[in-house]
Amino acid sequence: VGIYGGRGSGKSTFLHQYSKKMESEGSRVLSIEVPPKVFTDKSFESLFAEIIDFQPKNPSDRMCVLVDNAHNLFLSTIGGFQVYNQFLELMERNKNIFWVVGFNDYSWQFLNSVLGVNQYFRVELRLPKWNVEQIKQLILSDHQRSKYQLDYDQIFKSSQKLQEGISSAESRYFYLLWERCGGNPGLAITYWLRSLRLQSETSFLVSLPIDNDASVLPSLHQEMHFVYASVIKHGNLNASEASRATNISRAVVKQALVRGTEEGFLEEQDGRYRVSMNWIDDVKRYLRGKNLIYESN
Repeated sequence: VGIYGGRGSGKSTFLHQYSKKMESEGSRVLSIEVPPKVFTDKSFESLFAEIIDFQPKNPSDRMCVLVDNAHNLFLSTIGGFQVYNQFLELMERNKNIFWVVGFNDYSWQFLNSVLGVNQYFRVELRLPKWNVEQIKQLILSDHQRSKYQLDYDQIFKSSQKLQEGISSAESRYFYLLWERCGGNPGLAITYWLRSLRLQSETSFLVSLPIDNDASVLPSLHQEMHFVYASVIKHGNLNASEASRATNISRAVVKQALVRGTEEGFLEEQDGRYRVSMNWIDDVKRYLRGKNLIYESN
């Protein structure tokens, strides 16, 4: 089974819950989170050693393997698919192993176009969008643990209805939030936090989310845009990997990554960069408009 979805859509949560379900039913389960980025034979063999050595004693000797962040197994450059191809071969080798593999949505789309990766998965599952009530329950159940009361901005108390059946200020806010986040729970939490204004020691005013100043993106050099598109496609990259993937000099790549971090739309940890959750919608929207990335189907 191949599972894919955008950042914040719940891939890791899904795999964790599925692991618990399978274990509760008595299944042998192995969960593997692929670290960034696994490109050498040695690191691949170390990560998947238990599977490589798995020798079923009989037809009923089976294992369920859950792999998260499988997009860390490739780099879109010459020679950058060697380890990923080894992974595909490993999946095909032992029919007594049931695989559930999670991907970044843009990586899944890219791998399909380059390698036809879907032929290796009998089932493809794009994580479904959450509905309004699920988003609302997620946020309010978490907020109830705090001491703060909520007061909704006057804009949501208008007599004009956004949709038939939406009448309360709370319902109107969460309908707008759901539209804004596209049913992505991680994004919903991000926009929720951007909606809160401290009103007093005991209450928050819930207003429209504060928008980022996305005017910085078109002001940057086009080569920088290619770097940011590559970061989204791979999920995360360091400067050397981004240079190889884009065929842009490391100096320019480093400048792009540092500038993105300074502007706040990239975040860096241990020399690796990814798009900030607080900016991911803005950056994706801009790069799609430049035809540098494409929305997955």
